[in-house]
Order: sequence, then C-alpha cells, then structure tokens
Amino acid sequence: MSDERRSYERSPIEMAASYGIPDADDITRDASLINMSGCGFCFETTKKLNKGDTLTLNMEFEKRKTVYLDVKVIWIKPIKQSKNYLIGAEILKPHGKDYELFMEYYNRTNE
Repeated sequence: MSDERRSYERSPIEMAASYGIPDADDITRDASLINMSGCGFCFETTKKLNKGDTLTLNMEFEKRKTVYLDVKVIWIKPIKQSKNYLIGAEILKPHGKDYELFMEYYNRTNE
C-alpha cells in the first residue's frame, strides 16, 4: 500500500451514483456510495464487476455539480443478504477539474 493511499481517511457517505464501462454498450448502471477517500470509493451495485475493470463513476454533489472520475475495480464482495455486490475502486487519475471538485467536497465532509 502506498503512502498516498494511507494519507486519506475513509469517510462514510450515502449518495446515489452511477457508472459506465468505457467502450462498452453505453449503458449506465446505478450505484450507492458507501464510503470515500481521496484515492477511492466503496459502492454497492447489482451488477457483478470484475477485478481490474475500468469504470467512469458519476456523482452529483450539491448545487448540481456532476463529477466524472475514472476508477479501477480493486476488489469485489458479494452481499449475502441480497444479490448485490460491494465494490472497492481506486481513482485512476487523481488530477484535473473533476478530481479537484471531488476533493473540495471530500475535504468539506472531513472538517
């Protein structure tokens, strides 16, 4: 685990999100964010994903700010009580306008 990954605290969050798989069928699927950090997310979804999948995660923050972040699936855990899955995903490009908007929101939630 890199020092950068350890420098961000996980923050619980309940937020609807969606994701798409680039170069796939252009289908967007729903997700529920469970927690976040400056380098990744945990979210719940009905679709089984594969470790290594690359997704574009879409989140809408207050004031209708929509952020699109490319993430890579790091782990998958089935939820026994349902047919859903918990997904751990790492942010692939921790830079740019969308990442900066996300980090502004993340930092406000950790104050």
